[in-house]
Amino acid sequence: ECPMDNFQFHVYAIPDNTNLPTLYFLGLVNITVDLINDHTPFEKRNEVLNVVEGTSRAITTDYLKYEDDDYGYNTDNLLYQAKLDFYAGGEICLRDKCAGDRETFEWHQRDMNGDLIYHHKQSELPFKAAFLLLNVSDGRYYVDSGIFIIVINDIVATRVGNRELFVTENENSTLLPLHINFTTNDKSVQSTEYEYRIITPPLHGNLLKDGSPVDSFSQKDIDDGKIVYDHDGGNDIYDSFEFNLTVSTYDNSPNYFVHIIIDPVDDEIPILNRNEVIVAKQS
Repeated sequence: ECPMDNFQFHVYAIPDNTNLPTLYFLGLVNITVDLINDHTPFEKRNEVLNVVEGTSRAITTDYLKYEDDDYGYNTDNLLYQAKLDFYAGGEICLRDKCAGDRETFEWHQRDMNGDLIYHHKQSELPFKAAFLLLNVSDGRYYVDSGIFIIVINDIVATRVGNRELFVTENENSTLLPLHINFTTNDKSVQSTEYEYRIITPPLHGNLLKDGSPVDSFSQKDIDDGKIVYDHDGGNDIYDSFEFNLTVSTYDNSPNYFVHIIIDPVDDEIPILNRNEVIVAKQS
């Protein structure tokens, strides 16, 4: 696959009166090679694309990519022809053009920079995977054995902020992401979509947003520092509240707790607990 080559040559003259050759000429021959398209595209990368149910995800070269060893060939020009097989309630789209089950769809590798999208629709179908049957062509040769797998996953939430909240008696303390924070396998979910619903409120204080009691709040409220635990001033040293989570299609969460540690202060006036007469008899 080299477009050029060369070789050097020497010309020597041998005089009649000597056996010693004398260099007469040093030459170079350049060779230009007319390259042809004689290599078949080959699979460089093919990884499973995980898509959360009811969401969309781009098919990029991070997951599917072909190469071609022909010199100077721009692999952005590789042409994909595919069919969605084993319908799982979705479609593949390139900008405003879409194709569903068993419809032939075409795109170039240059389109796999965020423009090629698999859209899954919420479905009661039992199938949790879709397959793209691929033909990949460089204009002369093609590969017709490629299969790209798309797996449909239920949304899963994981708690990553689970620290106790510390508050001084009769004061308040702001809830932060280190106290409540979740992530999901759906990276498109925004912080406003994480909704926390109070199941059991705190016993020795109140949860406030902008000074008013709340029974639900979002992760963005936490991120913005709007949720405050306001202690009632009692002498208890522990409190908690129980909540669950709703996000996107995920609404079957277990119940979670925030544990609250109350730092007592010495603010009570001493009271008389016992005052009895002591009678001493002369010994």
